[in-house]
Amino acid sequence: MPDHRKLPAFQAVEALAQALSDAFGPPTEPDGLPARLWRSAAAAAAAISRGSALPRARFADALGEGVERLLDLGFNVDFGVRRGDFDLGTAVELLEYQTRARLEMVLLRDRVARERAGHDETTTSGMEYERQLEAVELR
Repeated sequence: MPDHRKLPAFQAVEALAQALSDAFGPPTEPDGLPARLWRSAAAAAAAISRGSALPRARFADALGEGVERLLDLGFNVDFGVRRGDFDLGTAVELLEYQTRARLEMVLLRDRVARERAGHDETTTSGMEYERQLEAVELR
């Protein structure tokens, strides 16, 4: 696997971490909402970096765990809006970054799983299976 820092999934998680930093700054309370959001983003990034050094089967499992952490982040953003911890605009922006990172991780996990299974994309589907996200400017 190439350098994990060049993977679109890692770059999307890094952009999410930057958005969290812009929105909240460094977490001040260890059990506060910003700290929970940071831990989820850090766990997703760690899943990519740690998993890229593992065999394919374990890399796919690590990516699955990272996807779950990003789901947790989304739930915590929703919870924070309902509690009034931050405004709806901030929540929408964070959820855009979270969705992008999650999609990139799912695509990478699927690609790794197909490589592990030894599937040839051109023979299994009859067409090239390469999926890419459209480049969309985030706010």
